[in-house]
Amino acid sequence: MELAMVGLGRMGLHMATRLLRGNHRVIAYDLFETAVQKAEASGAEGARSLKEMKERLSRPRSVWVSIFTKHFQRRHPKRQCSSR
Repeated sequence: MELAMVGLGRMGLHMATRLLRGNHRVIAYDLFETAVQKAEASGAEGARSLKEMKERLSRPRSVWVSIFTKHFQRRHPKRQCSSR
């Protein structure tokens, strides 16, 4: 299986690492370069943009998003986050 992981904080990086241990292909993206480098050190393929991440995935694409809600809301105050 292959999937992209967006958001490499504590939870996202841990999930990516577990998937890699299961021999899955993981393309990792985060706003912070150091987070992408940590994922690469674990065996993931790092992507420096969402476009690059999309281009590396074969169809049908699977993307797991793990972002801190308050961080997102600070960057996009007019959008609402929902758990639905």
